[in-house]
Formats: sequence, structure tokens, C-alpha cells
Amino acid sequence: MILLNWRENIVVVLLICNTLPTKSDGKCKYDRPQQVVFTQRVQDHVLTGGHIVSTTLVSSDKDCQMKCIVSMKCDLFNLGPLDDSFRHTCQILRFGVHSYIAQRKNGWMFRARKNGGICFSIDGGNTPKCACLDRWKGQTCSVTDFCKAGWTKYKRSFFKVSEGKSTFNQANSSCISEGAGLVWIEDFDELHFLDTILEKDEKVFVGMTDIAEEGQWVWMDGSAPKLNPLWHGKHPKGGTSKNCGEYKQKHGFHAKKCDDTLKYVCKYSLDDM
Repeated sequence: MILLNWRENIVVVLLICNTLPTKSDGKCKYDRPQQVVFTQRVQDHVLTGGHIVSTTLVSSDKDCQMKCIVSMKCDLFNLGPLDDSFRHTCQILRFGVHSYIAQRKNGWMFRARKNGGICFSIDGGNTPKCACLDRWKGQTCSVTDFCKAGWTKYKRSFFKVSEGKSTFNQANSSCISEGAGLVWIEDFDELHFLDTILEKDEKVFVGMTDIAEEGQWVWMDGSAPKLNPLWHGKHPKGGTSKNCGEYKQKHGFHAKKCDDTLKYVCKYSLDDM
């Protein structure tokens, strides 16, 4: 369900759903509703502040809805007025962004998805029509094998704690071999989730390093961590001898020697598939 809370020209969008799946034979079955419906259109407004996944031309509101439905990253969309070719601009806004600003713009409108599935019911009937994407199955496309055995889901990502210990490079190679990467953390909510899958005071390698430039810590894809504060206590002063990231459960991040051996956490995301 999506709640729209208006205050002057500001709309706050909250996506509320049950993100915890049940597991069976490596499958993830979602308990949340899989039928996609949309909130009523909001006329003469356009949403800004979110990441635009794509911009295309469509012939109708329903066509833009379908663009949103088949995109696994769509949470909302903006629809422009008819142009000279009798088509509308359809802007797909990225799934998972929780706040936008609604600005007045004549002729534009926006809608929000209420549920997170990939089925739809244009006529409002009780039985949704489903066109399942690859690796999604079931009458309402509610079962997927994206959740491999031994992995734990949080929102749109999957996590696994290693059974044994490895060096940083070995850990990274092991994660890559499973189609994942050493864990990166988007926000403090995800960090709190990480605490729940680790043992008390457990230490693990995470996908963070300053090997490329001393003191400039980045995730393995080169992006800078968004967490602030990032470090527990003072910024680590490991110099050139400690260039790999360690996380201690409910304690924080530390610099660690890359040749030390620790357990580690792998992660992959549906958004990267």
C-alpha cells in the first residue's frame, strides 16, 4: 500500500509491504499481495526528487501503467499531456525511493503503484491477469527462485553469511562466483538487518576498501558509503597495512588487514539483474 500525505505541494510516499518471504527448496514465496493497482491520478502535478528510470512516449495512461508494471524498478510514474503526435511522455520513477516533491505543472499527472507484484487488473476484477517474468512462477507470479537456498532476503536484496573464514580477496572471489558481491550497505535500516543475521559480536569482511587511495574508503563498485557516521569512534588509522573493511555486529566498521581471515557476507540485488 502507498500512502500519500499532502502538505502544500509536498507529497511523501511510503511503500508498506511484507518483505519477509517464506522459504521452501530455495524458493521465495511472497506473502504480500501480487496484484498491481494504482492510486487515483493526481492532475496538474508532476513528481520530482526521484530517479527517473526511463522516459518513453505512449498513447495512453494505461500504456504508461503497463510500462510501470513490467519494470521491476517502477514505483510511480509521471504522464505528460498529449504532444503534436498525439502521444504522452511517460516517466518511470525508480522503485524504493520513499519521498518525492509534487510540483504543479499544467497538463501533467502522476500515479503510484499500490502493490509490488508483476500482475495487473485493469478492469478491477478479482482475478488478476499475470505475465510472469523469467524465474517468476505461480498463478499470481508470487514464487521466484531468485532466492537461492541459504540466502536471506531483505527488501530487494539477498544476503548470505559464509560458513568458513577467508582473506578479503578470497571472500570477494567467492561472492562473485555465486553471482553476488561482498556486502555493501545502503542505509542504517539495512545495517540493522545485517545485525540480525550475524552472531553476537561476530566480525565479518564487508565490501569496503581504501586500497586505491589511502583514507578514501569506497565500496567495491567505487561508490562512497552513504552512512554517516560511518565509523565507530575515531576514523581508522590503519595506514597502508589495513586497507579492507570489517564489520562487528552491533558495533561498527573497522579497518582490517586484507590478508587476515574472517567470515564474510555476500549480497546480490534484484535491481542489478
